[in-house]
Amino acid sequence: MKCTISKNIIKRDLVFDILNYIRGKPGGATIGEISRQMGFSRNTVSEYISILTQYRKIFSKKMGIYHFYFSTETGRNPEFEILEYIRDKPRGVTITEISKKKGFSRNTVSKYISILAIKKKIFSRKIGTYHLFFSAERNYFPKMFYISFYKGLLASLKEKYPNDGEVFKYVGRNCLEFIDFSFDRALSRELKGIKVNRFVKLFSEVFGNINPSSDIAEPTVDLSVRRDGENGIVTIIKFINSEYLQNTEDFIYHFYIIAGMIEGIWKREINKDIICNVETVHIADDKANSFIELSIKINPNK
Repeated sequence: MKCTISKNIIKRDLVFDILNYIRGKPGGATIGEISRQMGFSRNTVSEYISILTQYRKIFSKKMGIYHFYFSTETGRNPEFEILEYIRDKPRGVTITEISKKKGFSRNTVSKYISILAIKKKIFSRKIGTYHLFFSAERNYFPKMFYISFYKGLLASLKEKYPNDGEVFKYVGRNCLEFIDFSFDRALSRELKGIKVNRFVKLFSEVFGNINPSSDIAEPTVDLSVRRDGENGIVTIIKFINSEYLQNTEDFIYHFYIIAGMIEGIWKREINKDIICNVETVHIADDKANSFIELSIKINPNK
């Protein structure tokens, strides 16, 4: 399909912003999602998607009734990674530190520092003989602060209420009122007619964030399906390499909250009841060998 926008009026920043958004979504992004998250009209997004497709910067894959768009560029995204690193360092960072910590050459870091400065996403200050770079977004705390605070909260609740996992499933279901997480209407209609194992698979493919903290804790999520005797098909969500599975069960209520959220999302979006339970907890000395499994099945009583 040929572009409908004349090259002389192409907004390069807009093209780059859409491309950068897609790069940050390894599970793909729909036109509707990009439109909502970035505040552009669907027509505008569609036109620039056509441009990016023509220049082979992205490609599409149809999943159900939706077209998902993926970056054709494999590997890392230096601009995104450098900005994220600076955001997480409120006291400022030097080009040398970014280069060492992120593994990019100084020339590469300098190039993207200039780009980010032009976009006014960062600013610099000279302190002594050093130039320090800061995020222009000031109203935030570093990610590890959130993780530490949340882990402290989880550990305190576990100590105070040692055997009340179901209470925290209730918390997970009810906290959805404050979380901006919704399906497109067409996707909700599609999901109403499919089996639970296919739903969870698509749920993961589309959003990539069954675990809402994955931006922070960065766990690995595996999906599998097994037959559970007379209870039919059960889908298993396995969390590996999570911040909340580090040689202790102190933070285990995090996964009960996630189980409650999954139940709540299913009920809210497609008006069906499922049961999501914490099934297997394996804590090892090495975080990489620790895992927890959640089961998902249709509620037979509903």
